[in-house]
Amino acid sequence: MSLAEAILRLDVIVLLAFAIDFAVWSRTSTSVVARAPILIITIAVAFMGWLRPGFRPHIASIEFIAIALLVIGTAWFGYTNFLAFVKRGITFSILHNHAQLPEFRRPDRDFIALEDRIDEMKGHGWIAGSADGWALTPSGQRVVRIRRTLLRILRIEAVG
Repeated sequence: MSLAEAILRLDVIVLLAFAIDFAVWSRTSTSVVARAPILIITIAVAFMGWLRPGFRPHIASIEFIAIALLVIGTAWFGYTNFLAFVKRGITFSILHNHAQLPEFRRPDRDFIALEDRIDEMKGHGWIAGSADGWALTPSGQRVVRIRRTLLRILRIEAVG
């Protein structure tokens, strides 16, 4: 299998993994960090390498791994942002809610879902403490540093 053919197969695997994740898990969950597609992709790519007749590590394999990491990383970043935008677009959710008939509207506070977000951050191990006071864990501090670095590199002003 040529490198170009392997990359094309990788692209199809990545697309299918994220589509399956959305259809089966992420569409109904409140989380915007989807780990299942990364596991699906890793297993599929390992299986693809195992099936390759005469598979030998060489420069094309190193190139493929580098390309795979880049493709998977950027796809995961884009997918996470897609989920965050669709699921947590508070302004759009409130506008959509107010377009409903009054008897079908939900209270606006439901869209902020602060407790759900705190639970999610606790679940990821980003914060520790209680309602009396939260503190960032080392993992949470890394996430904040990554976000700050990304905002600085891209020259983006955070709005929320």
